[in-house]
Amino acid sequence: MTYKNTYTDLEISLVENAKIRIPFKPEMDEKTKRIKPESVRPDPKDPDRRLGGIKGTESDLKEKQWIVVALGATREKPVQFRATALLVVADQSREAEKK
Repeated sequence: MTYKNTYTDLEISLVENAKIRIPFKPEMDEKTKRIKPESVRPDPKDPDRRLGGIKGTESDLKEKQWIVVALGATREKPVQFRATALLVVADQSREAEKK
């Protein structure tokens, strides 16, 4: 069995109550060392903590981000796919700026 990696640019529409999660951004001190917070555990009051990351908003989404999406389909024809949960894995544009 062979696997082939393919990359495609997609435009995905979000449902109104889509769950958006973004990576935890560590704080830095003046020497650009990471400040380890007392607790890096997920908030037990957050019902979506099992999805990973921290709660985000639609304004946190940008172009050139690598994401993991849970899709739901509409029942009408033609079938349309909409994101119900979205997790930002990496920000490709930020990585390009570092180089």
